[in-house]
Amino acid sequence: MPIRVTTDLDTAPAPHPHPVTSPFAQRVRARTAILWPMQFALSDHLPELIRRTVFNLNFIEEHKSNGGPFEVTQSVNSCLAVIVHLTEQYLKEHEDERGKIDLAAEEASKCWPILRSSRPPEKEPGSWAEQVTCLRHGLAHGNIKFHGPSAGEITAIEIWNVPPSENKRTWGTSILVSGLSEMVRFIDCRFGASPSAGDPKCATVTDTQQPASNAATKSS
Repeated sequence: MPIRVTTDLDTAPAPHPHPVTSPFAQRVRARTAILWPMQFALSDHLPELIRRTVFNLNFIEEHKSNGGPFEVTQSVNSCLAVIVHLTEQYLKEHEDERGKIDLAAEEASKCWPILRSSRPPEKEPGSWAEQVTCLRHGLAHGNIKFHGPSAGEITAIEIWNVPPSENKRTWGTSILVSGLSEMVRFIDCRFGASPSAGDPKCATVTDTQQPASNAATKSS
């Protein structure tokens, strides 16, 4: 007889411990209600996986210390999990939905960080879905570099895309550490099983916060 493997994702989800009170979560939910009503079914475990990833990220950020747990490592792992599953499961299965998130509008509303090429004149992605796909390739293939003012202190991460067919970098960007968690929470608000926590960690990212592409930073 067939053997069924049971995982923790098979259990009923626990209620989210935080209400939707942060300005960040309210902005994303408001834009979702206007621009993209949730009237479609997401692939199986994706929403719950995203919700639990954010739950773990919140916990580690609240308990971070020099000896661990390490919030930057968790932010990178969280981005990898939600972005890879989103692009490989949902965006590939729903091609008609790829253009429904307006990149410029989300940047202007401070719901999504402003990400620009760290090596102009690289061609910028033409849409949110294209930008997320570039981030997916960079994260999945380990094309990342940590930057910070001193050893052991990470303030920004560079992620770049090198398509196997071209064997050269086509686009890359520098992201503040706060931008990593912001991307995860944006995806949670759009695709997750429950909204992001209402907490001050949902910081916004503006042009002035974007790390300079030629800044003399030390790799950690």
